[in-house]
Amino acid sequence: MIKKISLTTAGAAIIANALTANPVVAEEIILNGDGTQIRLNDDGSWERVSDDIYLDTAEGRRVVLKADGRWSYVGLAPVVKDDQYRELMVEVAISGALIKETREKVGSGKNFRTESQTVYDLTVSVAATASQPLQLSDLKTDYFSVADQRGKQFKVLALNHNQQNIQPGETAQLQLVCKDAPSAFARSKTLTVTIDSQAFATEQPVSLDISYDVIKRQRINL
Repeated sequence: MIKKISLTTAGAAIIANALTANPVVAEEIILNGDGTQIRLNDDGSWERVSDDIYLDTAEGRRVVLKADGRWSYVGLAPVVKDDQYRELMVEVAISGALIKETREKVGSGKNFRTESQTVYDLTVSVAATASQPLQLSDLKTDYFSVADQRGKQFKVLALNHNQQNIQPGETAQLQLVCKDAPSAFARSKTLTVTIDSQAFATEQPVSLDISYDVIKRQRINL
């Protein structure tokens, strides 16, 4: 199911405190169907925050239209899909996975010992409007977990990347290495990568799904 901002539907429910150039004290701010910001007060009343209008471009960026005729980009257009999560300043997506099987002959017979790992490819982007880079050097494997639809967990062994941070406007590729591999015989149809909000400074934990059917397989015989 896709949960996505729609500015053609009244009351699109995206919390937008971070959108305002001038911070306001508010219980909750949402985007109305016409792109204006509405403050929902605890006492049951509501009011417009400003005359600014927020729109999402086809390229996935959010624009603010000012009452004086000026406009500017304020970040990314929030999107939540099975394999993609995007909020104003960061986007995380799962682009693929690979099961690596290593088979080693044991003794002089026909016996083999097989060890498996699954590597998940993650793409992380930082909005050009972000005020600071996203630090990859601070990432911990504890921030990540992988499970199939039956709840079986696959231990995260490592998180590989070739840069220390992601600068505003840039994208990085990461690899999440897990012990063992999902089995087709166990009917593992979907694998879910769950990412703690501390990992990429997101507003909430991120869950990304990948179908077992699209996972590639590589076998190495020693």
